[in-house]
Amino acid sequence: MYCNHCGHDLMEGENFCPSCGEKVEGPGPVGEEIPTRPGKPGSHQSFQQTSFPGPQFNQEAYGQGAPSFLDYHRQVTGRFNWGAFSMPLIWGIGNNCYITLLALIPLANIIMSFLAGFKGNQWALENNTYRDMEEFSKIQGTWNKAGFIFFIVQVVVLILGSFFWLSMVVGLLNLMDTSY
Repeated sequence: MYCNHCGHDLMEGENFCPSCGEKVEGPGPVGEEIPTRPGKPGSHQSFQQTSFPGPQFNQEAYGQGAPSFLDYHRQVTGRFNWGAFSMPLIWGIGNNCYITLLALIPLANIIMSFLAGFKGNQWALENNTYRDMEEFSKIQGTWNKAGFIFFIVQVVVLILGSFFWLSMVVGLLNLMDTSY
């Protein structure tokens, strides 16, 4: 069967889509065959198409205040990835996404940063092997936090640098006016 929200192939018994995090709707009326999409020959199989042994996440087992299922699944393929956006070279090498090396080309780096920000989670899923969505979410969540902090630092340095250079130019202009 497949997800009604994003169309991703689902394994039997999955309650949430590993691709978009949406709750899986019931299989439909009893006796109705549910269509599935066959895998493409030679296509890369990631953890999304396979089932993993082990216990499912159970909120009640961890008690009140524990992170919910959705807390572990915030980093889905459609989300913006700040790590890939603000540090495309480092993020790309760390996630085996070498297309981000195009950021070394002048003017292409701006385009690559935005492209990596929007497609980063999808690229990370395609180019890496994760045990489950929890591991993927933790890793990309760490990249996301580090990237956002790095982005804020870049903006602050840019603003402070602009004020510094503006004050230098104004000071030089004032110096030139008083020298006559």
